[in-house]
Formats: sequence, C-alpha cells, structure tokens
Amino acid sequence: TKPGVILNKKEVNGEKVALVGRVPCRIIGPIYKFDDVTTSHIPGVAKRKTLIDRLLLKPTIGKCLHTDTTFGEKNVEIFVHAEK
Repeated sequence: TKPGVILNKKEVNGEKVALVGRVPCRIIGPIYKFDDVTTSHIPGVAKRKTLIDRLLLKPTIGKCLHTDTTFGEKNVEIFVHAEK
C-alpha cells in the first residue's frame, strides 16, 4: 500500500517490493495468527506453511498477523522479515 521501493517506475504500474515490515498478502485457505507463510501453486498467492512444505524446504515469506479460517482467496496482513 505504501511501498518503499518501486521497480520500473517509468512503467504504468511498476513493481512494488517489500523487504521487511507489515505487508498485505493474498492468501489461499485457512490461516491462523503467527503461522508461517510460503508460496502456493498459484502465482502471486501465498498459503499456510505445512509440515510437507517444511520437508520440501520451501521458503518462508513471513508470519501471518491475523486469523482467517475461511477457505478461498483473501487478503491478510503478514510480517515480512529477513532471515540470516
């Protein structure tokens, strides 16, 4: 919503980049507060990180800041953090 970095500003929409902080994120499926968020099979949409995702070493995007148990796609706020 208020990005610190916009790539390709000369283009009509530009690409907004979030490196750290509170960020709105498109999530599919139910998610609970403090769950890890990872990539899903749908481009541009994240999901709750499961045990299988951990075994497959999928990356963690951040932590969810809200609980939403509805199925389907929705916007939730996540906290993006840099890991060492």
